[in-house]
Parts: sequence; structure tokens; C-alpha cells
Amino acid sequence: MKQILTIFLLCLGLTACSPMPDPGDRSKKAVSVDLEHMAVFSVPSGTGLVDITDVTWTESRESATYRWRFFPTNGAPDSGTGEVYAHLISLGPAAKLVNNLKYQPWIKMNDHIWAEWSYHNGTSVWVYYHPEQTGIQLLPDDQFDKYPLRGDSPTNASTATNQPALRTD
Repeated sequence: MKQILTIFLLCLGLTACSPMPDPGDRSKKAVSVDLEHMAVFSVPSGTGLVDITDVTWTESRESATYRWRFFPTNGAPDSGTGEVYAHLISLGPAAKLVNNLKYQPWIKMNDHIWAEWSYHNGTSVWVYYHPEQTGIQLLPDDQFDKYPLRGDSPTNASTATNQPALRTD
């Protein structure tokens, strides 16, 4: 009984860590974004780029840093950097919990686009999105500073036929 109570108390403020979206949420999809690619998000208000620049894992913390750019349909482009992270509590060799008090699950492009993330492996993260709201493609990250490509406007560049198809590793 003491062990059950201890685990219950540990779970206050904690949630189970999962590398994939909730299987009950059929509308949410995941795409693996590695260090050599950037995610291109298409939303009604514009186009956003996210380039994962570092992925780190230790026994007690998963994190990733990123840079982003946003091209609004109307207005000036915006850019910045950020970090996402999850502090972990081990419950044994196969069980980890995320400490919600030390958890930043959102890749944020200011107020333009927010995308949920989770750790995938040492060189990539999972990025979650709703396909009915957001289009997403992966492009080589060497295009980050060159985007939009070949004179495309940011609002139609992600739908151009010369762009690679979505990878969903």
C-alpha cells in the first residue's frame, strides 16, 4: 500500500511520457523532424519554418533547441529561437514520467503557430499537428535562410510541385 501511495503522490503534477500522439486522438498526426531537415507549416495566416538545431537526452531531461521564421499572408516576416524540454522522473528501467512543473511542450513561433513536440531519438523529435488545420512538409535545413525558394511567395511555396512530399518516419 505504501508503494501505491508513493507512486500516486509522485504522479501529482506528472504525466506519463509518450513518444507518439494519443491513439484516441485520430485527428492528430506526427512527423519526425531530424537535424538535417526543417518543417514547413502552412496555415491560413501564413507559412512557418522550424529548424531543429540540437536534440539532447539524459536520464532526467529531454530537450531540443530550434530556430524559426514566419511569413504572414499580410505583414512583415518574423523570426526567433526557442527550446522545448521535458524533465523526467524514472520509475524503473522502462517507466518514465514527465514532471509537468518542468515541461515546455510547445514549439512556438510567437503567436503565429504552436506545435507540440516530443523526443524521438538523438537526432530527431516528433512534431504533432492536425492535418485539417495545418499542412506540413520537410525540406533540407540548408534552405532555412534561402526560403522562399526560387521566387515562390511564402504562402504558395509549401504547395509548389517541386517540393518533396511529406516524410512521416
